[in-house]
Amino acid sequence: MSHPTRSDTRRQVRALRTRFAQCDGLPFADVFPAQRIEEAIRDHGGGWRADVFTPTVALWALLTQVICPVGCCRLAVARVMAWLVAQGRESCGPGTGGYCKARARLPEGVLTQLTRPTGRTLHDQAPQGWLWKGRRVQIADGTTVTMPDTPENQATSAGVGAWVARTTW
Repeated sequence: MSHPTRSDTRRQVRALRTRFAQCDGLPFADVFPAQRIEEAIRDHGGGWRADVFTPTVALWALLTQVICPVGCCRLAVARVMAWLVAQGRESCGPGTGGYCKARARLPEGVLTQLTRPTGRTLHDQAPQGWLWKGRRVQIADGTTVTMPDTPENQATSAGVGAWVARTTW
């Protein structure tokens, strides 16, 4: 028997994802402005070509692809094509090669650098009505993972035998 809260939450997340995926343009352009993305790319030693799929457009397209129920590169490129036309710019072709190459060039740390402050800002701007009894609540699931110990660690820790990693906030 499934838990009713879990299915309600799944339905709410699915509805939010669908609404977000169906908005006009590239939905993350407002959340992650081009200037912030370019700063993050520079901070991680990345560069870009004077191309349609700059790191900014590639990241917006990637995030759009992630929230899309189908999640294919072709639809991400189609969204970029529509966005370019809406901007009064010349559209790119429907091929996915340029997008996939630009996406592969994105430095890994860029998403972390962008999402943490964005998440903090959203958290701080939560309306009072969203708070539980006027308090901000954080939930940790208590996940743990055991890891085998190394001979070097055993020598310094009186041979514990295994380490436990816990989720932290």
